[in-house]
Amino acid sequence: MNPEWYDRVVLTNRQLLFRERTDVKRFYQLSILLLAAAASCGGDTGALVPLPTEATPVVLMDTDIGNFYILLHDSVNPATVANFVDLVERGKYDGIGFHRVEKGHVIQAGCPYWNDPARAGTGNLADAYIPFENATLQHIEGAVGMARSREKDSAGSQFYVCLAPRPHLDGDYVVFGQVIAGMEVVHRIVVGTVIEKARVMTYGEFLDKARRGELGIRPEITEMPVFEISPSGE
Repeated sequence: MNPEWYDRVVLTNRQLLFRERTDVKRFYQLSILLLAAAASCGGDTGALVPLPTEATPVVLMDTDIGNFYILLHDSVNPATVANFVDLVERGKYDGIGFHRVEKGHVIQAGCPYWNDPARAGTGNLADAYIPFENATLQHIEGAVGMARSREKDSAGSQFYVCLAPRPHLDGDYVVFGQVIAGMEVVHRIVVGTVIEKARVMTYGEFLDKARRGELGIRPEITEMPVFEISPSGE
């Protein structure tokens, strides 16, 4: 990518702001410098996730009210991401509606019985359940996690998106992705909104298509932490 094609990267005390037109290579360079500076100053960067590479998977959720895009944390929770990608590639989410919407909390989808009020939230589109993985990532706005029952190893296909920070969920549920575009669509989702088509692309493809104006969205990542640095910088 063209190194002149960037806007700005800003690190506050708890977030990294990745603005439109930020070149990914420049993004890496500035992020590392800023995080190193924060560590040397004893700054708290929050609970963080790795920088994406151009090969990092992104899932497009094409709903009947608009699109949103999920960056997947495959280096943190590989089994969870692999399961989600497999379901997307097999078309399991196509035609599935959101069965749970709690304003200020989460939206949830991935149940085969989504349109049956008596059974919504009880089903699994996957062939099996997946093991509980790394639960250290925070539930910030736009965080995507796996829904489950009281048993930790009971996640399958149902996922949720946080509509606001939900710190009380931290440590109990596996966050495996982050909405990086279309959060305004996420906030408009209601019970019965349908995922018409889900598909996988790479982060590099996402950036290229966004730059060419092919996605119909303004690419912007906000409140997306990067990787953990202790307050002491160790």
